[in-house]
Amino acid sequence: MIFGTLPGGAPVELFELSSDKLTVRISNYGGRIISVVKDGMDMIVGPKHFEDMLKDTCYCGAICGRVANRIAKGRFSIDGDSRTVAVNNGPNHLHGGIQGFDSKVWQVQEAGRNTLVLTLHSADGEENYPGNLEVVATYTVVEETLHLRLEAYADAATIVNLTNHAYWNLSGKPTIDSMTLEVRASAYTPVDATNIPDGRILPVEGTDFDLRKAALLGERNSAAHPDTAAEVIVRIPKDDEFTVLALCGTFALAEYEGTWGYVHRDFIQPVAVG
Repeated sequence: MIFGTLPGGAPVELFELSSDKLTVRISNYGGRIISVVKDGMDMIVGPKHFEDMLKDTCYCGAICGRVANRIAKGRFSIDGDSRTVAVNNGPNHLHGGIQGFDSKVWQVQEAGRNTLVLTLHSADGEENYPGNLEVVATYTVVEETLHLRLEAYADAATIVNLTNHAYWNLSGKPTIDSMTLEVRASAYTPVDATNIPDGRILPVEGTDFDLRKAALLGERNSAAHPDTAAEVIVRIPKDDEFTVLALCGTFALAEYEGTWGYVHRDFIQPVAVG
């Protein structure tokens, strides 16, 4: 179905995937997850209407790229090729630049009851990234699980770091204070005032970041714990590899009744599908 029309006249679509236990709505504008409904509750926090989505500045539900997160001072080098990209977040580059993948209309390759496949072509030089890039996003609903597979294919050396930027409310409660978080990590890397890792790797023992045993987010994610008011990157060992988890004063990866999500502490409120 047509979700809305961009100022330049391009139509934007809205798709619904479903199973007996889950209903998911996704737009091809930025590949945005608009809603994930289970047992009558929408677990996605963010705009539900087209006009509100266009005004969003928090990348709600969107695919971020070509590089999600920050590039310090908007500079990087590949094989001796130095590049500068747009500085759009203080002194740093954020989420792909001025017009990242979140604000692109993706092409629809497949749309069925359980599966949606979106593709995007990012041309060589777009936002000053090198190489042509072909991106494929495959959303699949199986029972009570939403799967998202992101693939990227380049014809030249480049940098790619894709993510989906959905905000989740897993319990339907006004905040995530009642949720618990366990991070099996013995160290963390602090960031500077602009949210760039400062190079140190510090032990979590004796700090508010010691989450090796499950802790209530309401206790750790508050003004009573000033250490957790600044964003950090936690390294989680898993099968001899490392997964990166972002934690900060308003965001956390939380668990509620076996379900995991990236949640926003203050912005969360119960929402219904519009």
